[in-house]
Amino acid sequence: ESAKYEKGEEIWNKIVESSEVIQYPEEEVKQTKQELVNNFKSLCEQYGMTFETALESILKTDEESFMKEMEESAKSTVKQEMILYYIARENDLELSDEEYDQYLNSVLESNDMTEEEFKKQYSMDLRTYAEQSGIDTSLLYERVFYFLVDNGTAV
Repeated sequence: ESAKYEKGEEIWNKIVESSEVIQYPEEEVKQTKQELVNNFKSLCEQYGMTFETALESILKTDEESFMKEMEESAKSTVKQEMILYYIARENDLELSDEEYDQYLNSVLESNDMTEEEFKKQYSMDLRTYAEQSGIDTSLLYERVFYFLVDNGTAV
């Protein structure tokens, strides 16, 4: 299983490295960058630290450099998602609504919850929660990953 994972990682990394983005979808990059910044700020709060203090003492950087780094990270994330969706679409690997619903229902079952209980606990339905949490993308990545392992070879 470890060898299979390593093979998949190698193939995926080669694909990402050899792919060139001609134009990034600016709104997605902007949104992803904001999520990264918000996650970092939230982490700072959890540790009782201000954003500025964390930048200076932990990352040893200033806000401008941090924001540039977040922009590059966001572009990297968006690039990988673009590649993911392209491979899925070209190889008919996209999840059907039925498959996605089955997965979500299995999540409810494994947590011994009903949809109503989930809604009450999380203040949103499971599908919305899953999409906001990136579960849909993770499922697709897993499907593409194993497709690459089974059908691809490292370049």
